[in-house]
Amino acid sequence: MKIRQMEKTDIRRVVSLYLDANTFATKENISKWTLEGLLKYPLLNLVAEKNSNIVGAVSGILRKNIGVINDIAVKNNYRNQKIGNLLFQKILNKFKKLKVQKITLWVHFSNIRAIPFYYRFGFKIKRISTTKNIKFVPNGEQIFHLEKRL
Repeated sequence: MKIRQMEKTDIRRVVSLYLDANTFATKENISKWTLEGLLKYPLLNLVAEKNSNIVGAVSGILRKNIGVINDIAVKNNYRNQKIGNLLFQKILNKFKKLKVQKITLWVHFSNIRAIPFYYRFGFKIKRISTTKNIKFVPNGEQIFHLEKRL
Protein backbone atom coordinates (compact mmCIF):
# COMPACT_ATOMS: atom_id res chain seq x y z
CA MET A 1 0.00 0.00 0.00
CA LYS A 2 1.19 3.51 -0.72
CA ILE A 3 0.12 7.01 0.22
CA ARG A 4 0.31 9.46 -2.66
CA GLN A 5 -0.92 12.88 -3.65
CA MET A 6 -4.50 12.94 -4.93
CA GLU A 7 -5.02 13.67 -8.62
CA LYS A 8 -8.04 15.09 -10.45
CA THR A 9 -8.65 11.68 -11.99
CA ASP A 10 -9.13 10.27 -8.45
CA ILE A 11 -12.06 12.56 -7.59
CA ARG A 12 -14.86 10.15 -8.58
CA ARG A 13 -13.44 7.34 -6.41
CA VAL A 14 -12.61 9.68 -3.52
CA VAL A 15 -16.09 11.18 -3.55
CA SER A 16 -17.63 7.72 -3.09
CA LEU A 17 -15.42 7.28 0.02
CA TYR A 18 -16.33 10.71 1.40
CA LEU A 19 -20.04 10.07 0.85
CA ASP A 20 -19.80 7.26 3.37
CA ALA A 21 -18.31 9.64 5.95
CA ASN A 22 -20.65 12.55 5.15
CA THR A 23 -24.10 11.03 5.13
CA PHE A 24 -25.73 14.49 5.15
CA ALA A 25 -24.01 15.62 1.94
CA THR A 26 -24.79 15.09 -1.71
CA LYS A 27 -22.42 13.59 -4.25
CA GLU A 28 -22.45 16.91 -6.11
CA ASN A 29 -21.48 18.93 -3.02
CA ILE A 30 -18.69 16.56 -2.01
CA SER A 31 -17.38 16.64 -5.59
CA LYS A 32 -17.35 20.45 -5.54
CA TRP A 33 -15.59 20.90 -2.19
CA THR A 34 -13.09 18.11 -2.82
CA LEU A 35 -12.15 19.45 -6.26
CA GLU A 36 -11.93 23.04 -4.95
CA GLY A 37 -9.60 21.93 -2.16
CA LEU A 38 -7.50 19.76 -4.47
CA LEU A 39 -7.00 22.56 -7.00
CA LYS A 40 -6.09 25.13 -4.35
CA TYR A 41 -4.08 22.87 -2.00
CA PRO A 42 -2.84 19.85 -3.99
CA LEU A 43 -0.20 18.90 -1.39
CA LEU A 44 -2.88 18.58 1.30
CA ASN A 45 -4.99 16.00 -0.54
CA LEU A 46 -3.81 12.42 -0.29
CA VAL A 47 -5.01 8.94 -1.17
CA ALA A 48 -4.10 5.49 0.08
CA GLU A 49 -3.77 3.07 -2.78
CA LYS A 50 -3.61 -0.70 -2.60
CA ASN A 51 -3.37 -2.86 -5.74
CA SER A 52 -4.33 0.18 -7.87
CA ASN A 53 -7.49 0.72 -5.80
CA ILE A 54 -8.07 3.83 -3.72
CA VAL A 55 -8.89 2.53 -0.25
CA GLY A 56 -8.62 5.78 1.71
CA ALA A 57 -8.28 9.53 1.34
CA VAL A 58 -7.73 12.69 3.35
CA SER A 59 -8.27 16.30 2.28
CA GLY A 60 -7.01 19.47 3.91
CA ILE A 61 -6.90 23.19 3.25
CA LEU A 62 -5.39 26.31 4.81
CA ARG A 63 -7.33 29.22 6.31
CA LYS A 64 -5.19 32.11 7.56
CA ASN A 65 -2.30 29.82 8.56
CA ILE A 66 -4.68 27.36 10.24
CA GLY A 67 -4.77 23.85 8.85
CA VAL A 68 -8.25 22.47 8.27
CA ILE A 69 -8.94 18.81 7.67
CA ASN A 70 -12.05 18.63 5.52
CA ASP A 71 -12.41 14.88 5.18
CA ILE A 72 -10.83 11.54 5.91
CA ALA A 73 -12.32 8.20 4.99
CA VAL A 74 -11.27 4.58 4.56
CA LYS A 75 -13.21 2.02 2.55
CA ASN A 76 -15.29 -0.21 4.83
CA ASN A 77 -13.48 -3.47 4.15
CA TYR A 78 -10.06 -1.81 4.72
CA ARG A 79 -10.83 -0.29 8.11
CA ASN A 80 -8.90 -1.33 11.23
CA GLN A 81 -5.74 -1.84 9.16
CA LYS A 82 -4.04 1.44 10.21
CA ILE A 83 -4.71 3.08 6.81
CA GLY A 84 -6.49 6.02 8.48
CA ASN A 85 -3.54 6.40 10.86
CA LEU A 86 -1.08 6.52 7.94
CA LEU A 87 -3.15 9.08 6.03
CA PHE A 88 -3.67 11.24 9.09
CA GLN A 89 -0.02 11.19 10.12
CA LYS A 90 1.02 12.11 6.59
CA ILE A 91 -1.29 15.14 6.43
CA LEU A 92 -0.23 16.27 9.91
CA ASN A 93 3.40 16.15 8.74
CA LYS A 94 2.52 18.25 5.70
CA PHE A 95 0.88 20.87 7.93
CA LYS A 96 4.01 20.90 10.14
CA LYS A 97 6.21 21.51 7.09
CA LEU A 98 3.98 24.45 6.20
CA LYS A 99 4.62 25.86 9.72
CA VAL A 100 0.92 25.75 10.61
CA GLN A 101 0.35 26.59 14.29
CA LYS A 102 -3.08 25.00 14.66
CA ILE A 103 -5.16 22.32 12.92
CA THR A 104 -8.93 22.11 13.14
CA LEU A 105 -11.60 19.70 12.02
CA TRP A 106 -15.29 18.98 12.51
CA VAL A 107 -17.03 15.80 13.49
CA HIS A 108 -20.75 15.56 12.82
CA PHE A 109 -22.86 14.06 15.58
CA SER A 110 -23.77 11.21 13.21
CA ASN A 111 -20.06 10.27 13.15
CA ILE A 112 -19.32 10.76 16.85
CA ARG A 113 -17.56 7.36 16.96
CA ALA A 114 -14.63 9.01 15.12
CA ILE A 115 -13.71 11.34 18.00
CA PRO A 116 -11.43 8.82 19.83
CA PHE A 117 -9.42 8.46 16.59
CA TYR A 118 -8.64 12.19 16.63
CA TYR A 119 -7.89 12.21 20.34
CA ARG A 120 -5.12 9.67 19.72
CA PHE A 121 -3.44 12.35 17.57
CA GLY A 122 -3.76 15.03 20.24
CA PHE A 123 -6.96 16.74 19.11
CA LYS A 124 -9.40 18.01 21.72
CA ILE A 125 -13.00 19.18 21.50
CA LYS A 126 -13.06 22.98 21.65
CA ARG A 127 -16.79 23.54 21.22
CA ILE A 128 -20.05 22.10 19.98
CA SER A 129 -22.33 24.00 17.62
CA THR A 130 -25.32 23.62 15.36
CA THR A 131 -24.82 24.42 11.70
CA LYS A 132 -26.51 27.38 10.09
CA ASN A 133 -25.83 28.87 6.65
CA ILE A 134 -22.63 26.89 5.98
CA LYS A 135 -21.84 26.14 2.35
CA PHE A 136 -22.75 22.52 1.43
CA VAL A 137 -23.91 21.65 4.99
CA PRO A 138 -27.59 21.44 5.96
CA ASN A 139 -28.84 23.62 8.79
CA GLY A 140 -29.39 21.96 12.14
CA GLU A 141 -26.44 19.51 12.14
CA GLN A 142 -24.68 19.20 15.49
CA ILE A 143 -20.94 19.62 15.04
CA PHE A 144 -18.01 18.90 17.36
CA HIS A 145 -15.13 21.28 16.64
CA LEU A 146 -11.74 19.70 17.41
CA GLU A 147 -8.37 21.41 17.49
CA LYS A 148 -4.70 20.58 17.85
CA ARG A 149 -1.86 23.05 18.37
CA LEU A 150 1.49 22.23 16.81
